[in-house]
Amino acid sequence: MYDINLKPKIVHIVIRKAIKYILIILLVFILAGVTLILSSEQRIDDQSLTNDFNKSNINLNLHDSNKIRAWKTKGFKRENAIVFIHGAPGSGDQFNIYLKDSLLRNVADIITLDRPGYGYSNYGNPQTNIQKQAESIFNTIYQIADSTQHIILVSHSFGGPIASYIGIRHPNKIKGHLMLNPVMDPESEPMFWFSGAPLWWPIKYISSGAMKVAAHEKISHPEELESLSHLWTKSKIPTIMIQGRKDWLAPFENAQFVKDHFDPDFIKVKILDESSHFVPFNQTDYVIEQILELIHQAQKQ
Repeated sequence: MYDINLKPKIVHIVIRKAIKYILIILLVFILAGVTLILSSEQRIDDQSLTNDFNKSNINLNLHDSNKIRAWKTKGFKRENAIVFIHGAPGSGDQFNIYLKDSLLRNVADIITLDRPGYGYSNYGNPQTNIQKQAESIFNTIYQIADSTQHIILVSHSFGGPIASYIGIRHPNKIKGHLMLNPVMDPESEPMFWFSGAPLWWPIKYISSGAMKVAAHEKISHPEELESLSHLWTKSKIPTIMIQGRKDWLAPFENAQFVKDHFDPDFIKVKILDESSHFVPFNQTDYVIEQILELIHQAQKQ
């Protein structure tokens, strides 16, 4: 005798199996995506970098000093030098769009570099001490830039406190600083449960050197920032801070922290209501405007 309830049962079983397979497929994609992120070295080798710029008829000078790789656009010596300092993880080639910008290249030599532990700068070996890292970076900049040039620093995220410290230590050399979504406030810095994941067993075996260095920096960063908090009032470098209101990696509290801890005569804080953490990559025209503003101020000093 035909069971009238059989068809709904079959449909129910088919749906359950379909959901099961869909969840398995989603899990596979998620694991593949996580593996891809964790294993990403986030760096471009010298030859690929050179070939990329040659296509735009731009020549680069590659440098390797103090175990830090840096590169500078070739051309006539300019009065100004713009130096980009990246966040974590990352590498100097994140700012290639600025090295290729004809407007900037007309007014300045442009320098970018891999911070210690990233790219091709002693890759995979973290330097979590902000002061030591800042001095290594400045020594590299000093060797590459002409001693008479106005140096403008452009920093992003974890690069913010490093560049700020460089400005305090070398006020006669640094003429301006553009901080893009900097992580400056030790109290508001978000610490996620997975922040140290690239260092965990067995995840560490699939994590790249860049991700491990970023994890080391992330874990030590609040304490490092706390140790430097009393220094920021000493900064006498014209500084512009750009803060995205929707930034959850460098929370909005950083804007108030900078207002409270930097000399108001030397700091401008600009809020972008609709922006996230990635201002240097999705609002390049606006960033270039801010750089030119700092160059104009430097020429009046």
